[in-house]
Amino acid sequence: MRHSRLIKCFFVLTLLLSVLGFEKVGSAEDYPPVTVKINDKAIQGQNGIVDGGTIFIPAKAVFENLDIKVEWDQSTSTLKGYQFDTIRIEISPNKDLGKLDGKPFLMDFPPKVVNGTLMVPSSLITQLFNYEVKFEPIANIVKIDKTQLIAVDPYASYNKMKKELEQKYNLTNNGNNVVNNQESEKLKQFKNAIKDYMGRTIWTRTTLMKDADGKYVDVEKFAPMWILEIKEDTFFTLKLKSGDMIYYLTAYDEYSVHFGFLLSNPYTTYKWSNKVWDHIKKNSVFVGMNEDMVWLSWGLPTRKNVSKYAWGTEEQWVYDLKSQGTKYLYFKNGILTSIQTSE
Repeated sequence: MRHSRLIKCFFVLTLLLSVLGFEKVGSAEDYPPVTVKINDKAIQGQNGIVDGGTIFIPAKAVFENLDIKVEWDQSTSTLKGYQFDTIRIEISPNKDLGKLDGKPFLMDFPPKVVNGTLMVPSSLITQLFNYEVKFEPIANIVKIDKTQLIAVDPYASYNKMKKELEQKYNLTNNGNNVVNNQESEKLKQFKNAIKDYMGRTIWTRTTLMKDADGKYVDVEKFAPMWILEIKEDTFFTLKLKSGDMIYYLTAYDEYSVHFGFLLSNPYTTYKWSNKVWDHIKKNSVFVGMNEDMVWLSWGLPTRKNVSKYAWGTEEQWVYDLKSQGTKYLYFKNGILTSIQTSE
Protein backbone atom coordinates (compact mmCIF):
# COMPACT_ATOMS: atom_id res chain seq x y z
CA MET A 1 0.00 0.00 0.00
CA ARG A 2 1.39 3.31 -1.05
CA HIS A 3 1.63 6.31 1.21
CA SER A 4 2.33 9.89 0.32
CA ARG A 5 5.59 11.40 1.42
CA LEU A 6 5.63 12.39 5.07
CA ILE A 7 6.38 16.02 5.84
CA LYS A 8 7.63 17.60 9.02
CA CYS A 9 4.91 19.57 10.69
CA PHE A 10 5.53 22.89 12.39
CA PHE A 11 2.09 23.99 13.54
CA VAL A 12 -0.01 24.54 16.61
CA LEU A 13 -3.20 22.57 17.07
CA THR A 14 -5.25 21.44 20.03
CA LEU A 15 -7.79 19.02 21.32
CA LEU A 16 -10.77 18.90 23.68
CA LEU A 17 -11.94 16.33 26.17
CA SER A 18 -15.55 15.90 27.15
CA VAL A 19 -15.74 13.89 30.33
CA LEU A 20 -19.29 12.79 29.50
CA GLY A 21 -19.53 9.23 28.27
CA PHE A 22 -16.20 8.07 29.71
CA GLU A 23 -16.10 5.22 32.17
CA LYS A 24 -13.89 5.73 35.20
CA VAL A 25 -10.98 3.36 34.62
CA GLY A 26 -8.47 4.74 37.08
CA SER A 27 -8.07 7.04 40.06
CA ALA A 28 -5.61 9.93 40.25
CA GLU A 29 -4.88 8.91 43.83
CA ASP A 30 -3.29 5.73 42.45
CA TYR A 31 -0.49 7.72 40.78
CA PRO A 32 2.15 10.26 41.93
CA PRO A 33 0.86 13.77 41.04
CA VAL A 34 2.84 15.84 38.57
CA THR A 35 2.61 19.63 38.28
CA VAL A 36 2.26 20.80 34.68
CA LYS A 37 3.77 24.16 33.71
CA ILE A 38 3.52 26.02 30.40
CA ASN A 39 6.18 28.71 30.04
CA ASP A 40 6.80 28.36 33.80
CA LYS A 41 3.13 29.04 34.65
CA ALA A 42 1.45 26.15 36.49
CA ILE A 43 -1.90 24.86 35.29
CA GLN A 44 -4.30 25.16 38.20
CA GLY A 45 -6.63 22.39 39.31
CA GLN A 46 -5.24 19.65 37.04
CA ASN A 47 -2.15 17.52 37.63
CA GLY A 48 -0.37 15.01 35.48
CA ILE A 49 0.52 11.52 36.67
CA VAL A 50 3.45 9.10 36.52
CA ASP A 51 2.42 5.60 35.49
CA GLY A 52 5.06 2.93 35.00
CA GLY A 53 7.71 5.55 34.35
CA THR A 54 5.58 7.35 31.76
CA ILE A 55 4.41 10.94 32.26
CA PHE A 56 0.75 11.55 31.38
CA ILE A 57 -0.80 15.02 31.32
CA PRO A 58 -4.47 16.14 31.25
CA ALA A 59 -5.44 16.74 27.64
CA LYS A 60 -8.23 19.26 28.16
CA ALA A 61 -6.42 21.45 30.69
CA VAL A 62 -3.13 21.51 28.78
CA PHE A 63 -4.54 22.17 25.34
CA GLU A 64 -6.97 24.83 26.55
CA ASN A 65 -4.00 26.62 28.12
CA LEU A 66 -2.37 26.58 24.69
CA ASP A 67 -5.26 28.80 23.45
CA ILE A 68 -6.07 26.59 20.46
CA LYS A 69 -9.50 25.74 19.05
CA VAL A 70 -10.64 22.28 20.15
CA GLU A 71 -13.57 19.88 19.83
CA TRP A 72 -14.71 16.57 21.32
CA ASP A 73 -16.76 14.39 18.97
CA GLN A 74 -19.13 12.57 21.32
CA SER A 75 -20.62 10.44 18.53
CA THR A 76 -17.27 8.79 17.74
CA SER A 77 -15.50 9.23 21.10
CA THR A 78 -12.71 11.04 19.28
CA LEU A 79 -10.60 13.96 20.38
CA LYS A 80 -10.19 16.38 17.45
CA GLY A 81 -7.90 19.33 16.94
CA TYR A 82 -8.41 22.10 14.41
CA GLN A 83 -6.26 24.73 12.76
CA PHE A 84 -7.98 27.42 10.70
CA ASP A 85 -11.23 25.44 10.96
CA THR A 86 -9.61 22.44 9.30
CA ILE A 87 -9.34 19.19 11.22
CA ARG A 88 -5.71 18.17 11.70
CA ILE A 89 -5.70 15.42 14.33
CA GLU A 90 -7.92 12.69 15.74
CA ILE A 91 -7.12 10.75 18.94
CA SER A 92 -9.18 8.20 20.85
CA PRO A 93 -8.75 6.82 24.40
CA ASN A 94 -6.82 3.55 24.71
CA LYS A 95 -5.53 3.70 21.13
CA ASP A 96 -1.92 4.54 20.36
CA LEU A 97 -2.73 5.05 16.69
CA GLY A 98 -4.18 8.42 15.75
CA LYS A 99 -4.69 10.39 12.55
CA LEU A 100 -2.83 13.54 11.58
CA ASP A 101 -3.97 15.28 8.40
CA GLY A 102 -5.78 12.06 7.51
CA LYS A 103 -2.67 9.89 7.88
CA PRO A 104 -1.93 7.49 10.78
CA PHE A 105 0.65 8.34 13.41
CA LEU A 106 1.83 6.37 16.44
CA MET A 107 2.02 7.70 20.00
CA ASP A 108 4.53 6.43 22.55
CA PHE A 109 1.66 5.20 24.73
CA PRO A 110 -2.13 5.22 24.27
CA PRO A 111 -4.15 7.94 26.02
CA LYS A 112 -5.91 6.77 29.17
CA VAL A 113 -8.85 7.91 31.28
CA VAL A 114 -8.22 8.68 34.97
CA ASN A 115 -11.08 10.01 37.12
CA GLY A 116 -12.98 10.90 33.95
CA THR A 117 -10.07 12.94 32.59
CA LEU A 118 -8.27 11.95 29.42
CA MET A 119 -4.52 11.74 29.98
CA VAL A 120 -2.06 11.79 27.09
CA PRO A 121 1.68 11.02 27.16
CA SER A 122 3.65 14.24 27.54
CA SER A 123 5.72 13.28 24.51
CA LEU A 124 2.65 13.99 22.37
CA ILE A 125 3.19 17.73 22.90
CA THR A 126 6.55 17.61 21.15
CA GLN A 127 5.32 15.17 18.54
CA LEU A 128 2.42 17.36 17.43
CA PHE A 129 3.20 20.89 18.60
CA ASN A 130 7.00 20.82 18.37
CA TYR A 131 7.26 22.39 21.85
CA GLU A 132 10.13 21.38 24.11
CA VAL A 133 8.97 19.28 27.08
CA LYS A 134 11.15 18.46 30.09
CA PHE A 135 10.45 16.50 33.25
CA GLU A 136 12.05 17.30 36.59
CA PRO A 137 11.75 14.04 38.57
CA ILE A 138 12.83 15.41 41.96
CA ALA A 139 10.24 18.21 41.95
CA ASN A 140 7.73 16.13 39.93
CA ILE A 141 7.19 18.92 37.40
CA VAL A 142 6.74 18.65 33.65
CA LYS A 143 7.60 21.87 31.80
CA ILE A 144 6.29 22.81 28.36
CA ASP A 145 8.32 25.57 26.74
CA LYS A 146 6.52 27.24 23.83
CA THR A 147 9.57 29.40 23.10
CA GLN A 148 11.72 26.37 22.28
CA LEU A 149 10.74 24.43 19.15
CA ILE A 150 12.02 20.97 18.27
CA ALA A 151 11.83 19.67 14.71
CA VAL A 152 9.99 16.33 14.96
CA ASP A 153 8.48 14.18 12.23
CA PRO A 154 5.15 13.12 13.80
CA TYR A 155 4.93 10.10 11.49
CA ALA A 156 8.41 8.72 12.23
CA SER A 157 7.35 6.15 14.85
CA TYR A 158 4.56 4.80 12.66
CA ASN A 159 6.86 4.60 9.66
CA LYS A 160 9.43 2.77 11.78
CA MET A 161 6.77 0.34 12.98
CA LYS A 162 5.76 -0.41 9.39
CA LYS A 163 9.33 -1.26 8.41
CA GLU A 164 9.81 -3.47 11.47
CA LEU A 165 6.57 -5.33 10.80
CA GLU A 166 7.45 -5.72 7.15
CA GLN A 167 10.72 -7.38 8.14
CA LYS A 168 9.11 -9.50 10.87
CA TYR A 169 6.25 -10.83 8.73
CA ASN A 170 7.78 -10.55 5.24
CA LEU A 171 4.83 -8.47 4.10
CA THR A 172 4.13 -8.20 0.41
CA ASN A 173 1.33 -6.86 -1.71
CA ASN A 174 1.84 -9.54 -4.36
CA GLY A 175 -0.17 -12.75 -4.11
CA ASN A 176 -2.75 -15.01 -5.63
CA ASN A 177 -5.64 -14.71 -3.16
CA VAL A 178 -9.09 -15.47 -4.52
CA VAL A 179 -11.10 -12.24 -4.23
CA ASN A 180 -14.39 -10.83 -5.42
CA ASN A 181 -13.99 -9.31 -8.88
CA GLN A 182 -16.10 -6.35 -7.75
CA GLU A 183 -13.54 -5.37 -5.13
CA SER A 184 -11.26 -2.44 -5.80
CA GLU A 185 -7.57 -3.02 -6.35
CA LYS A 186 -6.93 -1.23 -3.06
CA LEU A 187 -9.15 -3.66 -1.14
CA LYS A 188 -7.66 -6.66 -2.92
CA GLN A 189 -4.17 -5.57 -1.92
CA PHE A 190 -5.26 -4.96 1.67
CA LYS A 191 -6.85 -8.42 1.97
CA ASN A 192 -3.79 -10.03 0.46
CA ALA A 193 -1.51 -8.20 2.90
CA ILE A 194 -3.51 -9.49 5.92
CA LYS A 195 -4.34 -12.95 4.53
CA ASP A 196 -2.68 -14.67 7.50
CA TYR A 197 -5.24 -13.00 9.80
CA MET A 198 -8.33 -14.05 7.85
CA GLY A 199 -10.32 -17.27 8.21
CA ARG A 200 -8.92 -18.01 11.67
CA THR A 201 -8.94 -16.88 15.29
CA ILE A 202 -6.78 -13.87 16.10
CA TRP A 203 -6.14 -12.10 19.43
CA THR A 204 -6.48 -8.35 19.71
CA ARG A 205 -3.95 -5.91 21.11
CA THR A 206 -6.33 -3.05 20.27
CA THR A 207 -8.68 -2.26 23.16
CA LEU A 208 -11.06 0.37 21.72
CA MET A 209 -13.63 -0.61 19.08
CA LYS A 210 -17.20 0.15 18.07
CA ASP A 211 -20.02 -2.20 19.04
CA ALA A 212 -22.95 -3.19 16.82
CA ASP A 213 -24.73 0.06 17.76
CA GLY A 214 -21.80 2.18 16.61
CA LYS A 215 -20.76 3.14 20.16
CA TYR A 216 -17.13 3.02 21.27
CA VAL A 217 -16.51 0.34 23.88
CA ASP A 218 -13.47 -1.04 25.70
CA VAL A 219 -12.40 -4.51 24.61
CA GLU A 220 -10.24 -6.76 26.76
CA LYS A 221 -6.64 -6.89 25.58
CA PHE A 222 -5.84 -10.24 23.90
CA ALA A 223 -9.55 -11.13 23.45
CA PRO A 224 -10.00 -13.80 20.71
CA MET A 225 -11.67 -12.53 17.54
CA TRP A 226 -12.57 -13.49 13.98
CA ILE A 227 -12.66 -11.18 10.95
CA LEU A 228 -16.11 -11.56 9.37
CA GLU A 229 -16.04 -8.84 6.74
CA ILE A 230 -13.92 -5.98 5.42
CA LYS A 231 -15.36 -2.86 3.82
CA GLU A 232 -13.50 -0.07 2.08
CA ASP A 233 -14.16 3.60 2.66
CA THR A 234 -11.47 6.25 3.19
CA PHE A 235 -9.72 3.50 5.13
CA PHE A 236 -10.91 -0.04 5.90
CA THR A 237 -13.57 -1.20 8.35
CA LEU A 238 -13.15 -4.64 9.90
CA LYS A 239 -16.26 -6.44 11.16
CA LEU A 240 -15.09 -8.68 14.00
CA LYS A 241 -16.78 -11.34 16.12
CA SER A 242 -15.73 -12.19 19.69
CA GLY A 243 -18.00 -14.65 21.47
CA ASP A 244 -21.53 -13.31 21.00
CA MET A 245 -20.33 -9.75 20.40
CA ILE A 246 -19.82 -7.94 17.11
CA TYR A 247 -17.22 -5.18 16.89
CA TYR A 248 -16.03 -2.77 14.21
CA LEU A 249 -12.51 -1.43 13.85
CA THR A 250 -11.02 1.10 11.44
CA ALA A 251 -7.73 -0.06 9.91
CA TYR A 252 -5.66 2.63 8.22
CA ASP A 253 -3.63 0.03 6.33
CA GLU A 254 -2.35 -3.53 6.70
CA TYR A 255 0.13 -2.45 9.37
CA SER A 256 -2.74 -1.51 11.66
CA VAL A 257 -3.79 -5.17 11.56
CA HIS A 258 -0.31 -6.61 12.01
CA PHE A 259 0.32 -4.26 14.92
CA GLY A 260 -3.13 -4.64 16.47
CA PHE A 261 -3.59 -8.44 16.45
CA LEU A 262 -1.69 -11.61 17.33
CA LEU A 263 -1.82 -14.89 15.42
CA SER A 264 -1.68 -17.11 18.52
CA ASN A 265 -3.25 -17.08 21.99
CA PRO A 266 -0.63 -15.46 24.24
CA TYR A 267 -2.16 -16.97 27.40
CA THR A 268 -1.65 -20.54 26.16
CA THR A 269 1.58 -19.78 24.35
CA TYR A 270 3.15 -18.23 27.44
CA LYS A 271 2.63 -19.71 30.93
CA TRP A 272 3.36 -16.54 32.88
CA SER A 273 2.32 -15.30 36.31
CA ASN A 274 -0.57 -12.90 36.97
CA LYS A 275 1.99 -10.23 37.86
CA VAL A 276 3.50 -10.43 34.40
CA TRP A 277 0.14 -10.27 32.63
CA ASP A 278 -0.96 -7.34 34.80
CA HIS A 279 2.12 -5.36 33.71
CA ILE A 280 1.68 -6.30 30.07
CA LYS A 281 -1.94 -5.15 30.11
CA LYS A 282 -0.78 -1.80 31.57
CA ASN A 283 2.02 -1.45 28.99
CA SER A 284 4.71 -1.53 31.67
CA VAL A 285 7.88 -3.57 32.13
CA PHE A 286 10.08 -4.64 35.07
CA VAL A 287 13.48 -6.26 35.64
CA GLY A 288 13.18 -10.02 35.31
CA MET A 289 10.91 -10.01 32.27
CA ASN A 290 12.03 -11.95 29.22
CA GLU A 291 12.11 -10.58 25.69
CA ASP A 292 8.69 -11.92 24.72
CA MET A 293 7.11 -10.24 27.75
CA VAL A 294 8.68 -6.89 26.89
CA TRP A 295 7.65 -7.18 23.24
CA LEU A 296 4.01 -7.87 24.18
CA SER A 297 4.03 -4.93 26.60
CA TRP A 298 6.00 -2.24 24.71
CA GLY A 299 6.13 -3.56 21.17
CA LEU A 300 9.12 -3.56 18.86
CA PRO A 301 12.07 -1.38 19.94
CA THR A 302 13.24 1.57 17.88
CA ARG A 303 16.54 -0.22 17.46
CA LYS A 304 18.39 -3.18 18.89
CA ASN A 305 22.08 -3.84 19.61
CA VAL A 306 23.29 -7.43 20.11
CA SER A 307 26.64 -8.66 21.46
CA LYS A 308 27.51 -12.38 21.48
CA TYR A 309 30.07 -13.94 23.78
CA ALA A 310 31.27 -17.44 24.60
CA TRP A 311 29.02 -17.50 27.68
CA GLY A 312 25.90 -16.10 26.01
CA THR A 313 24.27 -12.99 24.54
CA GLU A 314 23.71 -9.43 25.70
CA GLU A 315 21.13 -7.21 24.03
CA GLN A 316 20.26 -3.54 24.30
CA TRP A 317 16.76 -2.55 23.25
CA VAL A 318 16.32 1.17 22.64
CA TYR A 319 12.95 2.92 22.76
CA ASP A 320 13.06 6.57 21.65
CA LEU A 321 10.23 8.25 23.56
CA LYS A 322 10.81 11.83 22.45
CA SER A 323 10.37 14.31 25.32
CA GLN A 324 10.47 11.54 27.92
CA GLY A 325 13.95 10.67 26.79
CA THR A 326 15.28 7.39 25.51
CA LYS A 327 14.65 4.12 27.36
CA TYR A 328 17.48 1.58 27.33
CA LEU A 329 16.55 -1.97 28.22
CA TYR A 330 19.42 -4.41 28.83
CA PHE A 331 19.00 -8.16 28.44
CA LYS A 332 21.37 -10.95 29.42
CA ASN A 333 20.58 -14.27 27.76
CA GLY A 334 17.05 -13.06 27.06
CA ILE A 335 16.26 -11.70 30.55
CA LEU A 336 15.78 -7.99 31.31
CA THR A 337 18.47 -7.02 33.83
CA SER A 338 18.26 -3.22 33.94
CA ILE A 339 16.39 -0.19 32.60
CA GLN A 340 17.94 3.22 32.03
CA THR A 341 16.53 6.54 30.86
CA SER A 342 18.43 9.41 29.26
CA GLU A 343 16.95 12.78 28.34
